[in-house]
Amino acid sequence: MIGSVLKKCCLLAFFFNVLNSVGVIYAQSENKEDVPLKRLLATEWSVKSAGLVANNVTKVMQSHSGYIWLTTYNGIQKFDGYKTVTYDQNQLPFLRSSGFRNIYHSPIDHTLYFSSQSSGLIKYNEDGGFEQIKAKYGEMPSSIEDVVIDRNGDMWIGSVNKGLFIFSNDSVYRFQHDVIENSNVLCLYEAENGRIYIGTEGNGLYSIKDRKVETHYDTNNGLNSDIVNVISQMGDTIIVGSQSGLNYIVNDKMGSFKFMEGESVNAILHADHFLWAGSDNGLGRINLKSDETEFISSSGFIDMTRINDIMLDSEGSYWLATGRNGLVQLKETGIINFNRFDGLENDNINIVSERKNGKGYFIGCDDGSIFTLYSSQIKPFEIKTTIKPTGIRDVYEQSNGTVWIASYKGLVRKKGDSEKLYGLSDGLPSLDLRRILEDRNGIIWVASRSGGLVKIKNEKV
Repeated sequence: MIGSVLKKCCLLAFFFNVLNSVGVIYAQSENKEDVPLKRLLATEWSVKSAGLVANNVTKVMQSHSGYIWLTTYNGIQKFDGYKTVTYDQNQLPFLRSSGFRNIYHSPIDHTLYFSSQSSGLIKYNEDGGFEQIKAKYGEMPSSIEDVVIDRNGDMWIGSVNKGLFIFSNDSVYRFQHDVIENSNVLCLYEAENGRIYIGTEGNGLYSIKDRKVETHYDTNNGLNSDIVNVISQMGDTIIVGSQSGLNYIVNDKMGSFKFMEGESVNAILHADHFLWAGSDNGLGRINLKSDETEFISSSGFIDMTRINDIMLDSEGSYWLATGRNGLVQLKETGIINFNRFDGLENDNINIVSERKNGKGYFIGCDDGSIFTLYSSQIKPFEIKTTIKPTGIRDVYEQSNGTVWIASYKGLVRKKGDSEKLYGLSDGLPSLDLRRILEDRNGIIWVASRSGGLVKIKNEKV
C-alpha cells in the first residue's frame, strides 16, 4: 500500500557524520496515505526544553483563542508554542496550593474551568481573568477531579472522596446516592442523548438520566475494571477507559475492545477515522476503517509513557500530556525518517536506489550493509561476498534481477544465488567504485574515484 505512494515521492538520502546521522528520509506526495504512529514527528516540550513548571502534565487543552493550556501539580501554564506563562500561588494568592488536575472548556461561553487539588474550582475568561468559584448556597468541594456543564447549563462536579456535586443557580448540592456520594469521582461525560456518565475509583461506571441513576456498570456486567479513568463518545457508542483496557457501550450493552486489553487507559481521542488511547505504557491507535492497530511507547529517544491526556489542536498536531516527559507534540511533516529504530544497522547512508522489480528501494550503508525498503518495512539484503566494513557506494538492479554493488573493495555482481567480486585481476583500473548506470543496450557503466570510467559488457570488463 505504501509502495504505490513511494513511487510518487521525492526520495532523498542524507549522509552525515556519526554524531549527526539521521538515516533515510523521504518526502511524501500530496496524495499520502495514513502515516503510521512511529512515523509522526515527535517533539518534547519539558522543564528543560520549554520552561514547563513540571514534567508531570495532568491535562492539555487548546482554548478558542488558540493558546494551549496545561495543568500540573505546580500550577497552570499557558503555552503559545514558544513560551509559557505560569499561574500558581505567586500569581493567584487565593490558591491553597498550586496543584491542578483538569481543564474543562465551556461550550457556552468558552470559559475555562480548572479542577484543583485543594482550591476548589478556578474559573478563567479573557475579560475577567482568574476567579475562584464560590456558591451562594452550599459549599463547593475543595479537591476536584473533573467537571462538565450539561445542556441545561448546570455544572456537575466530581470530587475526591466526597462524590458528585451539582452547581446550579448559585447553589451547590451533593448528589444523593449511597455509593456515589462517598466515591472518588474520576471523570464525567455528557452524552449526546443527555445522559451523564460518572466514572469512579473502585465503584465502576454510572449513567444518570433526569438526575436519577439509570444504570450501573462494573466488573460483574462486563466492565474491565471498576476504576474508570476516562469517558468519551464515538457516534452512538460510549467509550470507557479503565485501569484494565477499553470498553464500549452500545444500546446500554457493555462490550470490550481487545485493543489496549490490560492497559491502564487514561486518555481517549476520536479524530477522523482513528481512535487514540493513551495509557501508562504508551500510545495506542486503531484505524476504524481497516481495524489495524498500533502501539508505541517511544519515538526515537522521546519517551511516551504515562499518558494522561491527548489533544488535537487546530493545526492538526496531536499533544500528549505525560506524567514524566511534559508535553509531547506529534505531527505529520511530509517527511518520514527511517533509522536504527526501524532496523537499519547504521544511520550513515551513502546511497538509495529504486529497485527494478517494483518492490521498493535498496539502501547502502557506510559500514558495508545493504537493506531493502518496501511498504515501510526495512529488511537486510544478504550477500555472501565480504565487503564490510567498507561502505556501499551504489546498488543497481537490472530488469533480469541481477544486482550490481559498488564499493571500495570492488564491484559485486549478484545473480540469483551466485556472486562474483570484480577486482584488479578482472580488469578494474581501481577498487574505489562510486556509481553504476545501465544504458539502453544493457551495458553497465561504473564510475570510480581514481580509475576513470569502467565499461562492463556481457559481464566482462
